[in-house]
Amino acid sequence: MEKKLFIELKKIKPCRVFREIESSGIFSGSFISGKSLRRKAEKILFEDFVILYLLKGEGRYIDFLGREHKLFPGTLALRVPNAPHSIYRYQKSEWLEFAMRLPEALYELLLKFRFIDKTLTFSEPGLNICIMRKLNNFMEYLNNHEDTGIALAKSLELLLVLCKDKKNKKPEWSSDIVSEETKIEKACLILEKDFSQKINATQIAELIEMGYESFRKKFTEMKGTSPINYRINMKMENARLLLSEPELQIKEISNILGYADVSDFSRQFKKYTGTSPLCFRKN
Repeated sequence: MEKKLFIELKKIKPCRVFREIESSGIFSGSFISGKSLRRKAEKILFEDFVILYLLKGEGRYIDFLGREHKLFPGTLALRVPNAPHSIYRYQKSEWLEFAMRLPEALYELLLKFRFIDKTLTFSEPGLNICIMRKLNNFMEYLNNHEDTGIALAKSLELLLVLCKDKKNKKPEWSSDIVSEETKIEKACLILEKDFSQKINATQIAELIEMGYESFRKKFTEMKGTSPINYRINMKMENARLLLSEPELQIKEISNILGYADVSDFSRQFKKYTGTSPLCFRKN
């Protein structure tokens, strides 16, 4: 580690600074050591948008799409509001992270103006003296000034810096480095998760930054079926697995898969498998 970077790291003392934004919620910046964190945080949901930039330590991060990422110094995990994620911190390594929390309302504005993309959950900006100084300067400002507006502006500037992957020199969501094939695979990940939540093809097209017609045609071309039928097929595959668990009642399975009524689930299951859920379980 270069000397200047080591000096900047030595300046860091664990601390948390909170600011209340009128009608929006809480905004905060923190340096957090492993002593105050759980080693295993599974399927955690935050109401706000929270980023974690790792300074020391190693671990794993599983985002809301089920994608797994290795955490090491210089990596960034972006945790989407109200979406489950998991973090595993390895015990053998010393842990130090920078965390920043932004209200969900601000996150929605960032999405609206395409400052960020919902599918961006991980980046590798690297660990360097420039980023370290920006972090220390940001926390110093939070500690010593009450102007929340300027602090928020500084947080957005910092977020943009951290979202630039050192490999691409551009934010991971940049449209000129994401192919249509990659976007369709991201759509599949969305369609395969959270069956209890209602989502339509128009919403998915927006999430992956494609026009609806282009998305529908490309998806059908690649997968041989429409996005909605793909989701139903995934539901039925999950239904088969859940029906093999004897402790789960069929009504519970219906709820897990997002059906308002057991009869709707039974009708669709029979349409796709040729047998009812009850007969499938018995056989």
